Amino acid sequence: MKIILLGYSKTTGGAGVAAQRITDCLKKNKINIKEIFLEHFVKKNFFFKLIHFFLSFLSKCIKKLQITKNLNSHSLGLFGFFSANTINNISGNILNLLWTNNEVISLKEISKVRKSRIIWTIFDTWIFSGMEHYTDKKRYLRGYLAKNKPNDQKGFDINRIVWGIKKKLLSKDIRIIATSNWLYKSISKSVIFKNNKIYKIYCPIDCNIWKPISKNLARKKIGLESDCNVIIYGGGLSRYRKGFDLLERSLSLELRLKKKLIVLVLGAEMEQHTNSQGVTFKYIKYKESISEQILYHSAADIVAVPSRFDNMPYFGIESMACKNPLITFDIGGCSEMVDHKKSGWVSKPFDISNFTKGIQWILSDSKRHKELSENARNFVIRKFNYKDFINKYKTVVND
Repeated sequence: MKIILLGYSKTTGGAGVAAQRITDCLKKNKINIKEIFLEHFVKKNFFFKLIHFFLSFLSKCIKKLQITKNLNSHSLGLFGFFSANTINNISGNILNLLWTNNEVISLKEISKVRKSRIIWTIFDTWIFSGMEHYTDKKRYLRGYLAKNKPNDQKGFDINRIVWGIKKKLLSKDIRIIATSNWLYKSISKSVIFKNNKIYKIYCPIDCNIWKPISKNLARKKIGLESDCNVIIYGGGLSRYRKGFDLLERSLSLELRLKKKLIVLVLGAEMEQHTNSQGVTFKYIKYKESISEQILYHSAADIVAVPSRFDNMPYFGIESMACKNPLITFDIGGCSEMVDHKKSGWVSKPFDISNFTKGIQWILSDSKRHKELSENARNFVIRKFNYKDFINKYKTVVND
């Protein structure tokens, strides 16, 4: 048995991080794999970079024919760098598609791949929707029809065209790995894949690597005072779906905390500022080094994931592995990352006052916080370990 892993990246975004950990887990368990990641090709070869740029530009032009208020990412899947012939000529009897957007391979070429088994690991709603990576319109439940086109969508209904191509080309023999229970339920109800074999497997994390260092030492190294409360956030400032504005609004309400509150915003470069409630926001440039990321997570007391749309952000899981209770909204796969009042807090979408209440509840009692912190790490060890992943993955391969 040899597995070909095909995706865009092992470094970029949450899906890239997941791809890296999946390949690492398979290698450690002596699974014979062949990795094909487009980002590696375009970085090494200028001609390949030019081809990819042209395909991306063409896709961007077509996507502009549809005007939508959905601010989440959209992908066509009509053009691709790799062909079916390329994949078919690589030795290996199983193809595992990972995140294949950004013009990795087209839907048409996927339909022409001839391997004994095709597995598709999904991280968002794209493969069973139109162009949308995240959507709340639920058109995938009944089909993308002319009559259910959203009122706030203008121009050509490219979503409907792309969905129709998927319905026509994607085989019922493709086995789907959903990386959250939310995705599992959604795809099980979708028109395109409801008759496929679908499995739920959480992406793994190595908790022998992701573990906290001394909080006092971490704070000393990054120049934070020891006697304060620290929230860590890492979803970016400009992405609407990551909900940084919701976190800001929750922290503008009255806070009943004994200690000063600091918010570490990872992956953003701005001047430090303090809001009307005395909450200080410190912005830190993105750290590629795992040891540096662990340093900042170890300095925190709580991790905030205030997303509007999301599957299961790895930033939150990494922080929980470093003993930070998590606070989030009950959306997508986010609420699966935490046991409410056991390893964190889950708020009703998008109840700002309840989100503030959750922050206060976690931070106001040191004994409770210590218990939540231990539970957070134990939750990750129990749910996202390599052993559990590989056992379930082998079931998909051999079933």
